Amino acid sequence: HGGWWEVGTTINLKTRWRLLEIALQIVEAKKHVFKCGWCEAWGSWREALQTNSLGLASLQAARGAAASI
Repeated sequence: HGGWWEVGTTINLKTRWRLLEIALQIVEAKKHVFKCGWCEAWGSWREALQTNSLGLASLQAARGAAASI
């Protein structure tokens, strides 16, 4: 048995493992938040295009008219 050195190493390794677990949980939480935020933003943008009075076709026509000026 290694005495105090072995005990200290075991505690240190357990602490490092716990910190790694926490870091991975934070990364996963960030991925989830980013994914949900991206989906909500995409849904809102798509809905705005569909319900917008101009619509995508009108926007493209306006761009074409502006380009021909």
